[in-house]
Amino acid sequence: MDILTGVLSNQSFPVVATIGFFDGVHKGHQYLLQQVTETARKHHLHSMVITFKNHPKQILCPDSQPALITSFEERLHLIAGCGIDYCYLLDFTHEMANMTATNFMNVYLKDLLNVKILFMGYDHHFGSNPAMTFENYKECGSLLGITVLQASKFDSGTYQNISSSAIRSLIQTGQIEQANCLTGHPYTLSGKIVAGRQLGRKLGFPTANIRIISDKILPREGVYAVRASVNGKRFTGVANWGKRPTVDSAGQMFLEVHLLDFNTDIYDEQIEVSFMKYLRTEKHFRSLEELANAMQKDIAATRLYFNNLSTIQ
Repeated sequence: MDILTGVLSNQSFPVVATIGFFDGVHKGHQYLLQQVTETARKHHLHSMVITFKNHPKQILCPDSQPALITSFEERLHLIAGCGIDYCYLLDFTHEMANMTATNFMNVYLKDLLNVKILFMGYDHHFGSNPAMTFENYKECGSLLGITVLQASKFDSGTYQNISSSAIRSLIQTGQIEQANCLTGHPYTLSGKIVAGRQLGRKLGFPTANIRIISDKILPREGVYAVRASVNGKRFTGVANWGKRPTVDSAGQMFLEVHLLDFNTDIYDEQIEVSFMKYLRTEKHFRSLEELANAMQKDIAATRLYFNNLSTIQ
């Protein structure tokens, strides 16, 4: 997928496009993008996603800007994975927020990007008038030579009305399996492995301590079965996300991961942790022995989870 920004030169190829922020790139988004790519192939056109570098609420409602499911880089990677040819990035500004739909379509879709077919998500709108209906967009498009189509709504039979806000709520409440089911990919956190107090190693469970600096939504505190990627290698493991009440009274949030069947120094390496299953709440144990016993149970539960997962797959 090619990333496009700014004023384009020699952008003469016609495209089938859709517009949105696509946080999480969940199954509803994926179904929309599938319709874009299939229509582009049918009409021998290129496919394009028009999206924003910043969340529109950062401008429209800065006090209620949501923490995001996916980072900017993750979002683009997932959009590319849907087979989209081009992604055009816009900065959402106050000036853009005040543009009418007709003006936006004329300036960006018609003149700049040569959009011939525009797919509208079933619950999406753009332009300064929030009362715009699909028929209004269709009429605007016909005046500009743009065919506006309403995307079919994703309905798996089990999950309906999938939304980024619903997925954020699931992540925050520890319902990580349900969240991953709605997105079709695991929620992840990434960071640099830093030196810790070596307490896990003394207990027989060496852990990677990870410095998390992210504007993403953060999961419920607790213990999780996870997958982790370090230097291109993948592992399974147990992660504790929280304040480590048994061993630390500072109250700071840490992500610690014990990688199963692995005992190598990986300090200063980057690690990506994919949260797969919520195992239990974070607890204060009366002794390190109780903590070690709980970790043994967490490891057993994690092994059982991944064994069952591989059997199902």
